[in-house]
Amino acid sequence: MDTDSLGKRLTERIGQTVLTCPTASCFDGLPDLPDRLPAARALRTFGDRFQISKVVNGERYWRVPVMEGECLLQESFGMQKKGVGGGNFLILGEDVDSALAAAEAAVEAIDGMPGVIMPFPGGVVRSGSKVGARGYKGMIASTNDAYCPTLRPLTTSALPAGVNAVLEIVLDGLSPDVIRAAMRAGIDAACRSGVRAISAGNYGGKLGPHHFHLREIMGAPV
Repeated sequence: MDTDSLGKRLTERIGQTVLTCPTASCFDGLPDLPDRLPAARALRTFGDRFQISKVVNGERYWRVPVMEGECLLQESFGMQKKGVGGGNFLILGEDVDSALAAAEAAVEAIDGMPGVIMPFPGGVVRSGSKVGARGYKGMIASTNDAYCPTLRPLTTSALPAGVNAVLEIVLDGLSPDVIRAAMRAGIDAACRSGVRAISAGNYGGKLGPHHFHLREIMGAPV
């Protein structure tokens, strides 16, 4: 939520998921923004003084040696101050296989769309959450019991009959418009055999000012 924290998290994410991934490199996706985060400046030290830098067209890159070869990291990354987090939709499936197939189709449709990412592994979330918790004070979030099939007898369920698995697609983007476009593409792709309904998490504005209404998104002209 602030520049210092964002820089630390970015460095951690690149170090844990890009540096460790075979054949992967990391480049700035927002090269025109003046506010910069020098994430790779810290990561270069993983090279234990065997790393070397190159400046290409005014931009510095670090070549960090790894067992598979080398990891190429751009030194700094653009930072946009007002992004949009937490766009989402829920896929209500007859079973796990149907829900997962639909979620993977949605991810494939969204992948590569400009200005939007799906921040969770594989783009799919099974542990959807609600704000706060009933049983534990101080919890920021807890399981979305209304959408847990195994909790039907124990809670106020939001699941229609025949739904036995729910998966969520979460999106972060540079603007509300790119989130809406990605949600529409993903929902279109997810509407397939074995899917009973598409819904979305509603947090009442507690997680931010943006609201994405599914009927408006799907009814808007392309």
